[in-house]
Amino acid sequence: DVDTFAVEAERFGFDASSYLTHGFTVLQQSMLSDDELAEATAVARRVRFGGSNGEFVFLRHQANEDKRTLFALLYRYLPLLNQMFGGGVRLPFSDKAPYSHHNQVQVAIKQPGFEGYDQLANMYCSDVGHIDQPLQRQVPGRKAHNFSASFGIVLNGATSDRDDAGNLFVAPGTHMQFADKFQRLDGDPLWYAKIARHYFDPMPRMQAVRARPGQAILMHHQTIHGVAPNNSDQDRVHLYFRLTACGRPAGRINSYPEAMRDPTLETPLLRSLAAKQQKDRNGSS
Repeated sequence: DVDTFAVEAERFGFDASSYLTHGFTVLQQSMLSDDELAEATAVARRVRFGGSNGEFVFLRHQANEDKRTLFALLYRYLPLLNQMFGGGVRLPFSDKAPYSHHNQVQVAIKQPGFEGYDQLANMYCSDVGHIDQPLQRQVPGRKAHNFSASFGIVLNGATSDRDDAGNLFVAPGTHMQFADKFQRLDGDPLWYAKIARHYFDPMPRMQAVRARPGQAILMHHQTIHGVAPNNSDQDRVHLYFRLTACGRPAGRINSYPEAMRDPTLETPLLRSLAAKQQKDRNGSS
């Protein structure tokens, strides 16, 4: 119910109106101690650079302790995520499909000197951004596939007070703007690499997400985003989980067009929580 959701939202520092309106928000409260942050950062570096793995790490039976440690971090946030998404989210190793979104995590380490999607001055235009699509589905003009949301845990970096430390950039509100466009299509929503250029004129502006280590970023799947250059002297270390709501109907696990046309379909209590939080803020002012 919305009251339980409100309790968890306060504990995690979740602003429902921000997510509803902008398609992303930063959870203000850290769920990790300084020691846990240091350990998780060290594990992320070992996993990312200690073998032949790329950024995407897959959970299988033979997964080592380091991989399991990274996947276990998601469980810290389940009290909030289970309230937010109808029926909760699909969990790591809830089945044995190794390439499913819930059985992978992106260990996104952007070292000093990382060039980003473009030079910083160009990052504020959504033309350099994208919405995620499975590698094998990245065919322009084909049916779009979607998960529910991206959840990024910030482990290290200088992204709290500057835009050029490997920051995530987002185009606020594009999740709703896409929904409006998708509702007018005769068929399924279609994916394009340069998706802003295809659907919008003028193209929306992007902004840097400011977040400090220990915080987390929750972003709707169809919010346009990209990554800025890292001109700082610190590694930017984020873990990104791609969340899929458990409430998806059969045949809609990997592509759920109805949710692309209605961005609140998989978060049935979100509007009620936003209204409650606004009412509580007005009452305390």
